[in-house]
Amino acid sequence: MHRNLLILGGSGKSGIKIVQQAIERGHIVTAYARNATRLKEEHGSAISEGLLTLSYYLFPKGPGGYYSHTFQIIECEISSLRERLSPSFSKVDAIISVLGPNSLSYTGTEIAQLYEWIIAELRHLPVAQRPYLLVTSTQSIVDPEDGVDFFTKIHIFFIMMIAPGARRETMAIKDVFMREVKSHDTEVDWTVCRLNLLRDSGLPIEGGKAGYVGKKGWISTMDRAQLACWLIREAEKEPAERKWVRKMPALWGDDAV
Repeated sequence: MHRNLLILGGSGKSGIKIVQQAIERGHIVTAYARNATRLKEEHGSAISEGLLTLSYYLFPKGPGGYYSHTFQIIECEISSLRERLSPSFSKVDAIISVLGPNSLSYTGTEIAQLYEWIIAELRHLPVAQRPYLLVTSTQSIVDPEDGVDFFTKIHIFFIMMIAPGARRETMAIKDVFMREVKSHDTEVDWTVCRLNLLRDSGLPIEGGKAGYVGKKGWISTMDRAQLACWLIREAEKEPAERKWVRKMPALWGDDAV
């Protein structure tokens, strides 16, 4: 079934792949980016100059066909995003966010504040209209179900040293969702997907896995295409099929072609 997807962070390396795979699977896509230049370049053949809102453009499917698809871009600062998003939540089936600190000098907690606002807004909707919220963060967020992994501990310490502002944002994101866990509130379906090292190495896109650090086949790497595939497949699921709702799984990818 085709979904109406809101993708936050659509112009980053992971976001570009999520948008592309969502389009290829025939979903209606609204993509948000602080700077949408890369998004517009990626889909330039479908965007008329100066036009950000697209309806029923044709995207190449490969030999023998095309996708008929609705695609919209929202470009603004995060501080201006709320007024753009609020009217659309009731029309969205899932929100996929790959927003994250965009530099080593990053400061602030605007992403965590955005997630807190989104959850509050979703509670105002009838239960049947509340979209599934899928956000990515890093394995700097430690889950009680995690095992022990020395490499991950070193990686967390390294980030603390070189990017303390990014670390504070990550911890603020964790706090937002831990408050949801502790409240035992089941009104909004959300999943925090914890990532370690992302790469682009051409592995099968279906190789994405979910679990916990240091347990049951976990490795520290994942292809961005695998991440995109996992998130979209999760967004496509009916509520009863969502295994990771209100949990914080670690994601990784099969390390074999």
